Amino acid sequence: MASDIHKTSEFRVGDLERSFIKIERMEEIFEKAKGHNDHPHRHAYNTVVWVRRGEGSHIIDFNEYEFQEDAIFFVGPGQVHQGKHHSKPEGWVITFHNDFVVHSGLGRSFLLNVNLFRQYSESPPIIIEDPKRLIRIMDLLNEEFNEDDFEYKSEAQGAALKLFLLECVKFCDPENKKESVSDSPHLADFKNLVNENFSKTHKVGDYADMLSLTAKRLNEIVKNAIGITAKDYIIDRIMIEAKRLLLYTDDSVKMTALSLGFSNPLHFNTFFKNQISQTPLQYRTNYRKNR
Repeated sequence: MASDIHKTSEFRVGDLERSFIKIERMEEIFEKAKGHNDHPHRHAYNTVVWVRRGEGSHIIDFNEYEFQEDAIFFVGPGQVHQGKHHSKPEGWVITFHNDFVVHSGLGRSFLLNVNLFRQYSESPPIIIEDPKRLIRIMDLLNEEFNEDDFEYKSEAQGAALKLFLLECVKFCDPENKKESVSDSPHLADFKNLVNENFSKTHKVGDYADMLSLTAKRLNEIVKNAIGITAKDYIIDRIMIEAKRLLLYTDDSVKMTALSLGFSNPLHFNTFFKNQISQTPLQYRTNYRKNR
């Protein structure tokens, strides 16, 4: 049976509020789990996994990345991920909700501009070649996290988190840096609208209307910013969710089709096969056969 990501797709952090930040040691998480690996799951918040040392891998949306010394993984809301440990790792796990970003004064545009968290697509780790400065910033962030409550605690935490993420950007691959939301003000809005509505509408014209743009102009903006058309972006978003549902739930193909906005399952079959030359059922069967 597949891991049911429906069960873990909601916000779950115990008694913490939505505007939260949480910092944990990987060693402590490993010990609490008694060394057992977790199942594929997803959250409604952002996750940073800094592997200082360890043997194992991190699977994020069907891509498996081996642990390396001082590798940092960024997992965005909705991404399915799973940690596999061969021994007790050393490092940190930082989790924070988007509401914390707003509440602490960082603003959602900051996360979009640093381009570290993805809601889909490949998410390889960044490798910190010289971690001395980042270690100092991590110590500061941890101090602010453990500080007694005071009037500006969330702002102080937000400032430390901002320093941490900006330091990480320095080590990003140039390809990760080339997409600048600030250079394309409509791109962030388009991405957010697609993420919120891809199961309701698949038409470029509908998104253009929401943005008060023509379909032609929206295509130009998206193409200039990320090198693919608006339609291709919508298709990619539908496909990644389709794969998640097929691999990590036991939903029928019909149920999957309906949840993705296809009124006719046959149309979903055709759509899916046109993208990867396999029907949804073939894709699920082949994956599980080869696990």
